[in-house]
Order: sequence, then C-alpha cells, then structure tokens
Amino acid sequence: MARWRSFLPAHVLHAIANSVENPQNVQEAAQTALQIHQRVTLARKEYLLTEGKAGVAQPADAFIPSHAVARISDDAGAKGLIQGTGAVEADVTDSVSRRNAPLETKPTSRTVCDFNHALDEYILPGIAVRANSSKESPDKTVNQAYDNVGQVLKFYKEKLGLESFDNENTAIVSSVHFGKDYVNAYGNDFIYNFAASVDVIAHEISHALTDNLCPLEYSGQSGALNEHLSDVLAVIVGQMVKNQTAEQANWLIGEDCLFPTVRGVALRSLKAPGTAYDDPRLVSNAKDFRVAEEDNGGVHTYSGIPNKAFYLTAMALGGSTWGTAGRIWWSAMRSGRIPLKCSFQQFADLTIQCATTELGHDAAKLVRRAWDDVGVIGGV
Repeated sequence: MARWRSFLPAHVLHAIANSVENPQNVQEAAQTALQIHQRVTLARKEYLLTEGKAGVAQPADAFIPSHAVARISDDAGAKGLIQGTGAVEADVTDSVSRRNAPLETKPTSRTVCDFNHALDEYILPGIAVRANSSKESPDKTVNQAYDNVGQVLKFYKEKLGLESFDNENTAIVSSVHFGKDYVNAYGNDFIYNFAASVDVIAHEISHALTDNLCPLEYSGQSGALNEHLSDVLAVIVGQMVKNQTAEQANWLIGEDCLFPTVRGVALRSLKAPGTAYDDPRLVSNAKDFRVAEEDNGGVHTYSGIPNKAFYLTAMALGGSTWGTAGRIWWSAMRSGRIPLKCSFQQFADLTIQCATTELGHDAAKLVRRAWDDVGVIGGV
C-alpha cells in the first residue's frame, strides 16, 4: 500500500519544541512541525479509512518522534537541531498512487519529485524532476535522494535477492522540498538534508519491506520491533556503503544531520540507545519497559532494546555485520514465523533458532547472551 513517510516522529518533535535550552526560533519551528505532523497524521488516517485499508498494519511513524522535537524546542546555544534545506519523503507506491503520480513511473524505477515547498499533502508526490536513467538535476538534494534510494535498491537486489521492497519491482517515489517549516522531513532552523543520509532512507524504505514480508502491528513491542528491523537494515546499508565492519562502524543513524552546536552526534544509536541525541526516553534494557500511551505505545522509545541486542550480537560475532548478525536477522524476517503482535521474547527466541541454522550452536549462544544482556531472556 502507499505510505506517507516522515522522519521525525511526534514525540521527538514535542521534546524539541518544549526544551527550554533551545533558542526561541528552534522551539517555534519544532512547534510548527508538530502541528503539521498532527495534521498529516490525521489526513493519513482519513485516507486509510476512505480507501478501505483501515484493517491493515498501521503505517510506521516518523523517523524522529515528536516528543524529541518538543525537547529540542527547549535546547540552548543551538541554531537548530538539524541544519540545511530539504530532505526526502519516501512514498512507496501501489497501483493507486502510481496512477495519481504526475509522471508515469515504470515498475522498476526510482523517481524524485519536487514539492516546491507546498504544504498540501493531498497532492504529493509533486512534480517529477528526476527519473530512472535521467540526467543529474541541478538540485543537489534531488540527486542525493535519487542516488541513496539507488543504494538501498542495490542492497535489496544483491544481498537480499529482492527486486524493490516487495520483489515485484514496485517503484520508489521520493519527494523533496515539502513546505518551508515542516521540520519533520524538510529544512528550516534545525533540519538538515535527510536526502544525503543513506541510512535514514534505508530505514524508511525498509518499513515497506517489513510490511510486505513480516507485518508487525505498529504498537507496543511489535511496533518497536517494526522500528528495530528498519534500524537494522539502515545500519547494514550504511556500513556496506562505507565498506565497514562491525568493529569499524559507529552504529549511528542520521549522523551529520545535527547542527554542530546541538548536543548530540546523530539521530539514533544502536550501540548506546538514547545517547545519539539527548533523549533519555530511549532505553536499552527490558527492565525499563513500561506500557506507554504516546508514540504508539513507545515504538521508538523501546526499539532501543532489540537494537542493542543486535549491536551486541554483531560485535560478538565480528567482521561484516551483514554476513553475521544481519544474516541471522534476515533469516528470521523471511522465516514466516513472526506473528503480527510479536513480543521481544518471541523474536529473541526466533533469532536464536535462526542463528543455530545459519551459523551453528556457538553463534546461537552469542545471540542468546546478547538478548540476556538487554533483559530479554531466551526461552529456547
């Protein structure tokens, strides 16, 4: 199904907007973004209802939760959380959205559209400015979005054996320059160019892969696992693009998106959840899990738990993350044994089983230890 993707979830926006340590202009920008985020979310829900798709797994939320944007609206000394202009929205299209697109898109293509700073989400994706095999655009952001989507599709094809996210050559349409104050995905006082971040783009497109391969209800632990799987594929793509091993990588997502004056080094860390940007809500141990009302039951807050387990597994096995921990997790994803409301315990058990099959009993012991270290005790 078509998906509206934004990179800043509501709970991060809320955090940025309400942090007294942020300059006034940053707080106001985050508040504006939060209001637009809420409007777009409501519009998306209305779309699902009118299109008769309300029964499917819920669309994933934005990459940066809105409570964090509310906090950045409270941080001092920073011109903004993220610098620059224009990022990217990834719209994974189905037949309906392709029919509504301004330019006919071949099934295997990737197209980047320019929204020209408009704010009417109903006319997304905008005007097509670069399509498959076309010449480079004079707009650097367009080219970055196009090239990085290409890197993700290359990984899917060469490593996962997939043609697009669904193995049906479905087109990927990205939109850049949405609005002037929509900080959740585009530039203003604290947003940097997400189009330049291949791991962020990999994260967003990989939500569609998960939805097609192993749908996970987007709430609570299953929703956190939904976010987790996108984070896993994001870091793997990022590491492969940089030709890094698990030991060489910094395990960050969205690095270089923050202004130098902001406390933080990236948007997310698998190595130390909650430390990439000052957002202590993100936890890395199941002992800190609490039933939450915001953020769809804490899907971003608690994704740090399986994220840390994956990091520990990759480091214990060493070498190529894709060839070790990634291989195990991918085996779990395509096993057909992930329930819609999968718990951390169920997923941990499955990865231990897959580790035994893929890499042997010694590897399985390391996977079990990683889950033990984050408070999810394997039951296999």
